[in-house]
Amino acid sequence: GSTPGEMVTAPVHFFFPPAPASQAVETEPAPTTPPCVPSASLHERAAEVLVVGLPNVTKPTDPLVDEVTQLGVGGVLVTGANVETNAQVSRLISDLKTRSPHPLIVSTDEEPGRVTSFGSLIGYTYSARRLALQSSPDDVRALARTQAAGLSSLGVTLDFAPVADLDAGPYDGTIGDRSFSPDPAVAARYSYAYALGLA
Repeated sequence: GSTPGEMVTAPVHFFFPPAPASQAVETEPAPTTPPCVPSASLHERAAEVLVVGLPNVTKPTDPLVDEVTQLGVGGVLVTGANVETNAQVSRLISDLKTRSPHPLIVSTDEEPGRVTSFGSLIGYTYSARRLALQSSPDDVRALARTQAAGLSSLGVTLDFAPVADLDAGPYDGTIGDRSFSPDPAVAARYSYAYALGLA
C-alpha cells in the first residue's frame, strides 16, 4: 500500500524480440565529423525570412534600398506607392534583386478589381465577384495568366492572390467584391482557376 502523496515506482521493462536471422540489422556508422552548422549568423537567418515593404520608394538610389539589401531580407512587398512606370518599377526591382545577397522574393497584392498596384501598367480588371457572375473559370484562368505574365515581366515573383473568402456583403466591404462568391463551391472553383492562371 501507499499513503496519499507518496509516489509509487515500479521497474519498467521493454521487450524487443530479436530480429530473425534472415533480417540482419544494419546500424549507421558513427559520424566522423560534427553536424553541419550554418555559417550565417542568427541575425542573417532571421532577416532571410522577412518580407518587408518599401514605403514610397520609387528609385534604387533611395537609402531604404541600401538598408534592406544590406540587411539581407528574404523579400520585398511592392505596392502602388512604389509603381510609376514600367521602366521605373522594372529598374527598382532589378536593382533590388542584383544587390540582394541571395535570391529575393518580390511580392505584391494584385487581385482582380479594386486591389491593384500594377493596374496602370498591366491593365485593370473586373472584380472577382463580377468575374464569377459573368465569366467561366476558364476565362478567369486566362485572365490570371495574362496578369501573371505582366507582373513577371516587371520582376514580380509572388502575388498574394486570389482572395478565397466567402462574402455576399456590400461590394466595398473589407472583402466585399474581392470574393468570387458566398457559395463555397463557386468560390473554390474560381479561386482555383485564378491560382492556376497565376502559376
